[in-house]
Amino acid sequence: MQNEQTGLRITAILENGYAGYNPYIPLDGALMYWALRDKVGGTLSHRMEGELMYPDLPLAQYENGGFWCWKISFGMYDKLGENVEYWRKRFRMQHMQYLEDPGKQIHTNSGRYKDYNMPIVHTLTPEIRWEAVGIREHLEPLCKKITYLGKKSAQGYGHVLRWEVDAIDTPRWWYRAFPVELGDDIPGDEVEFEGQHAVRPPYWHPETQAHSIIPSLNTMEQHPPSEEA
Repeated sequence: MQNEQTGLRITAILENGYAGYNPYIPLDGALMYWALRDKVGGTLSHRMEGELMYPDLPLAQYENGGFWCWKISFGMYDKLGENVEYWRKRFRMQHMQYLEDPGKQIHTNSGRYKDYNMPIVHTLTPEIRWEAVGIREHLEPLCKKITYLGKKSAQGYGHVLRWEVDAIDTPRWWYRAFPVELGDDIPGDEVEFEGQHAVRPPYWHPETQAHSIIPSLNTMEQHPPSEEA
């Protein structure tokens, strides 16, 4: 039956692994971005003022005690290897002539012209998988708009060769962050992570940060979390 919410496995086939700082790779943030972009047209700025906008995604929602999230897991992947690489940014003094005020003093230890020498983790993996509850016919075209995942896409990292969306019987969508106070309602008898982590997108926004837990995928029971009646 079309437009029916079912268990799904969403797979991104990658060309060159994934680069980023967080081993927990969400997909709902990218889906939200493209759904909003289609709705408002054009690109979206990362503005922090005003109320957050949430589009209607073709994903089911989990609700409990005033908390909600989409029923989609963090990324699951087989790590074949890992490299720590560095990206650098330096202000070249010969570029002073291009400034509006060439006599302006440049500070390279802070501000706009700050020098950077930053590590980034490059995870070697052929694919990333997410498990979710949603509408396959609507989710597939939205996924295909996402051409890369993670950081440093201009250097080829995270390039998605293709997407696959398949039906599964028991999606482990609850392999994701929940507020710690919901711990008794979350399946599994081990916690893989406890600490500060966003519980829904946008994952960079301070309003979505919380003291969170992520249940262990290895000991997760095959039944969903308790929901609000």
